[in-house]
Amino acid sequence: MMIPILRSALFNIVFALWTACIGIACLLLLPLKNGAFLAGKTWARGTLFFLKIICGITYEVRGLENIPLGPVIIASKHQSAWETIAFFIFFTRPVYILKRELYLVPVINFYIWAMGAVAINRKSGAKAMRKMLADSVTTLQKGNSIVIFPEGTRMVPGATPHYHSGIAGVYQRAGVSVIPVALNSGLCWPKNSFLKEPGEIIIEILPEIPPGLEQGEFMRVLEERIEGASRRLRV
Repeated sequence: MMIPILRSALFNIVFALWTACIGIACLLLLPLKNGAFLAGKTWARGTLFFLKIICGITYEVRGLENIPLGPVIIASKHQSAWETIAFFIFFTRPVYILKRELYLVPVINFYIWAMGAVAINRKSGAKAMRKMLADSVTTLQKGNSIVIFPEGTRMVPGATPHYHSGIAGVYQRAGVSVIPVALNSGLCWPKNSFLKEPGEIIIEILPEIPPGLEQGEFMRVLEERIEGASRRLRV
């Protein structure tokens, strides 16, 4: 048990130092059109490298051919912090929908601002939803892709899913395709866990859902695809 604890502790230290170094070193890239995304990709590659050599966590990505050209809505299963890092590698110009409090984190806030992250004030209720919809559409129109975790929070592998309808609002207003994503990252980097378990994380990018579906049908198809693939990845 001591070795996993030591490996996890070492990774956390290296991750913090790496994040700080990249955050400061890449500040000069922010005025460039894609500077923030280039910094994000560099940070993500380094983080996954440290996860491999320190914690023994590797990954396999399937279905890259299912990513179309142009901006899309990326609707992903959310089990771990891993996918919030790794998506910078797999997708072009991914912009996250995130809680407003992250704009208060020093240095990091410069990057999420430069990327145009969509911030949500969870205390504002319907007003926050309307702003999220408007900001998401604007972000897509700029040529960026939006990353949404339809369950709203990290879920333990095998937990009963609960998909929120907010993604349907973005889907219907934006008129772009949705790319469902299944994964099993929670098996190696569990929710709210200090320990990181050696193993292979699999991310599966599923065929796109084209625009035009009615809300109920869209939500049914989305959940069936993500949950069906995620169940297979747990085996």
